[in-house]
Amino acid sequence: MIQSRYLFVSRAGKVIKIARPKDHKHKSVPQLAGEEVLEVILYYRNKDRKPHKLLMVEFDRFHLDSDGNYKQTEEDRKRAIHNFLSFGMADLHEGIEVEDKPLPIPVAPIIPTTAEIQINICL
Repeated sequence: MIQSRYLFVSRAGKVIKIARPKDHKHKSVPQLAGEEVLEVILYYRNKDRKPHKLLMVEFDRFHLDSDGNYKQTEEDRKRAIHNFLSFGMADLHEGIEVEDKPLPIPVAPIIPTTAEIQINICL
């Protein structure tokens, strides 16, 4: 069975496990209020009800408000799927010949710092 775990990592290296967001809204994390955090999503396979194999790690970086809340906006959702919508289903060879306009610029991936990677390894 595939499971996921959500973590927030602060700039100071504090790691907090959080609940899975519902309707693109995370629960409040008052101890990280006003900070920029790295969201880490771990996807893993269970064996005998325990984590067995890490399948994928996903990262996102955002700023929490003064109450420690983050709600994904429509702009955030568009940024998250921009690359797929722009390049995922396109046949670039045909698209370039048919359309005489420049290709869209892809959104850069979220890459954790070395310190953030070291924190996650220790989990």
